[in-house]
Amino acid sequence: MKKIIAIFAAAMLLLPLACNKKDDDKTVADLNKPVPTAEKAVKYTLDSPATPPNPDDEVFTEVTRTDDNTLVITAEQNGEKKCYSGACVEKSANEWSMQDGKDQFEVSVEKLKSMVTTHKITIKHNGKNYTVNALSNPPAASTPLLVGISRKFTVKTTTISVELPNNTKLAGAHSEDGCDLPKIAQYLKETGGLEFDYDFTGYVVKTIEFDSFGTILITFNGKPAYKGQFDVASNGEMSYALDVKDEDDNPIFNGEASGKITMDTTVGRVNFELTAFGQSKKEEEYKAKVQLLLIPVTK
Repeated sequence: MKKIIAIFAAAMLLLPLACNKKDDDKTVADLNKPVPTAEKAVKYTLDSPATPPNPDDEVFTEVTRTDDNTLVITAEQNGEKKCYSGACVEKSANEWSMQDGKDQFEVSVEKLKSMVTTHKITIKHNGKNYTVNALSNPPAASTPLLVGISRKFTVKTTTISVELPNNTKLAGAHSEDGCDLPKIAQYLKETGGLEFDYDFTGYVVKTIEFDSFGTILITFNGKPAYKGQFDVASNGEMSYALDVKDEDDNPIFNGEASGKITMDTTVGRVNFELTAFGQSKKEEEYKAKVQLLLIPVTK
């Protein structure tokens, strides 16, 4: 059996360690109201192409324009799931563009009369066109909590504590004011001997975003973004799963998780709590508690 438990735990422990060194405590977002661009949020599930592509060709599977105006395009290639994301630039009501590093996208949406297939999506990626029919997805049932979290965040503070057998060195709460995952991994190793067999180079979290369609998007300063789906109840109980190939290829953000998310509307902040279970590199079973203080990104 592959080290599913260990990787799952690594995902739960390290996902929240996002950062933003800029202290913007003076900026208070109104979490009682949706972001201004929320009315333009859409999500489309793309049909499989009528003619299967070559094995090495990329197949686009989903187009999402989030509440906070991020354009997310998901794809599969050689069995591997990935996503592209960037700020959505509206050329017209049904034509958008997006830049993700060196990847340039142009998207056009045509509404169809068919009751079976509702739209036709054309994606132009680095000069190559991809046209396919698509279905629009309804948003999740709206609640005050979903309205409040359907936006883009950085993380101001991450507080962690870890329970290891016969080891109390990581049990005390430790707060990090940043999101350098190699630095976090080094702290866990040096302080409590908790090690992982993973290369964290480049995994510096930039933003975490939720939207009203249940999309979660995590962007990095040094790695491609990861996307997944989440469900949240009105009491804040949350679960999510990320789109990754398998546990060996994306060891940090692999797997599924559950936790709780709450809002403080007086200061415009969101608190996200997670509990992780798993095994260390030394096959020690551990439990980690993680708290994230999320700050809305304001323009």
